[in-house]
Amino acid sequence: MSFKDTVKEDIQNIFFNTDEFASEHILDGKEVVIVVYNEKLSSISATKSNDYDGIFNTGLFNSEIVFYINEEYIENEFFVGQLVNLDNNDYRVDKSTKVGSVYTVALGAFDS
Repeated sequence: MSFKDTVKEDIQNIFFNTDEFASEHILDGKEVVIVVYNEKLSSISATKSNDYDGIFNTGLFNSEIVFYINEEYIENEFFVGQLVNLDNNDYRVDKSTKVGSVYTVALGAFDS
């Protein structure tokens, strides 16, 4: 067994173990096992404007939920702006990244 196989097995058997870190949820009508990182997150980032006045614009990034999900539950990759339903609540995808076989997904409020 290679190192990558060992890590993948550990991720599945420990990180996504419902007796350890993970819990069952309903994502777009499908039962999935995910690890919820935090139920309320917000961070503020400052970026310099394109103007020459040196003024910084403050961008506010609010995500309500960040979760980790194993690729085995994913039919199509997440994309920014995608609407998803998690546990009968509608959200939009703020950010999605994949490392190895695990997606990290940040969800924000969906204003209908």
